[in-house]
Amino acid sequence: MGIFTLKGWLTKNRVTLDNTEDMYLMLESAGNLTKEQLAQVILKEDPGIRKENLEHIMGLENRVICEYVSNGFSVDTGVVRIVAQPKGLIEGMVWNPKKNYIGVSVYPGKVLREALANTDVKILGEKGDAMFIADGEDVETRATNGSATAGSGYTLHGRQLKIEGTDPSVGLTLTNHATGLVTIIAPKKILVNEPSKIAFVLPDDLLDGDYTVTVTTQYGHSELLKEPRTAVKDITVGRTIGTLPVEPSLPGDGGGGIYIDPNA
Repeated sequence: MGIFTLKGWLTKNRVTLDNTEDMYLMLESAGNLTKEQLAQVILKEDPGIRKENLEHIMGLENRVICEYVSNGFSVDTGVVRIVAQPKGLIEGMVWNPKKNYIGVSVYPGKVLREALANTDVKILGEKGDAMFIADGEDVETRATNGSATAGSGYTLHGRQLKIEGTDPSVGLTLTNHATGLVTIIAPKKILVNEPSKIAFVLPDDLLDGDYTVTVTTQYGHSELLKEPRTAVKDITVGRTIGTLPVEPSLPGDGGGGIYIDPNA
């Protein structure tokens, strides 16, 4: 039996809806942890550590990692291995910042792989006819893991998402995790409004950071629901974090990885 537990809901594959046995597991999010919240968890584990010392060490670690990754080192923190990856087609043997960019590949390290090997997966059941967001896609970068680009389009896939109803809460909003500021997406910025898909344009001036996308609707199959219901998805604006299409694995990295484009 594993030490840790991930929970998820069985969801029909939206590509092969005719095959009722074709399902995947959608993670039931346990929440988000900011750097400050992570520090609080560590201090609770070991109250003997002074808060200011911990914050200094965490900030110093981040700076050192950035410095060495930016200078071509493959940095292994134990949890993850991080290495810079030049991207884009080189023309005329010249690096062109307008066409080329430096991404980052992040691979699970030994500590994380061991933790995942000790993780149980609990299936909570089928999502059924409930409203939910299955996934999202950045229209500009095609990233499908929650990264988004200000001023670009973003598409949500799921069930019962169509924005419809007369309740004042009905609509599409973005909530900044750091500030709590709520940005309302104007109806004219919602390009596709269907039960299984919503496509909208993110504001040009949206600040970098983590956001919660909230879809609130009274949509029902045959008539409006009396009470609105809501589905949410977390996204990150300001960098692209997506699964690498095909990349050779680093020795000992276990394959796979995360791709980060800081210029998105």
